[in-house]
Amino acid sequence: MLRVSGVKEVLRFDPDAVVLRMADRLLIVRGGGLALRGMSPEEGRVELRGRVDSLSYEQDAARGGLLRRLLG
Repeated sequence: MLRVSGVKEVLRFDPDAVVLRMADRLLIVRGGGLALRGMSPEEGRVELRGRVDSLSYEQDAARGGLLRRLLG
């Protein structure tokens, strides 16, 4: 289980990757069998279950176009 706080928005969600918009960057969670098990938008919390292979931060899509590359 992975709990993340400070989440502004869930931009992409599928069993292999989750993209979360944080305050000034994106958090990319890659893995397998990922499932969103809890979300509290008013508190900015997300809970994920599944296999987590990597976590990485990227520049915010609004500034760098990463979302276009991820979503095609």
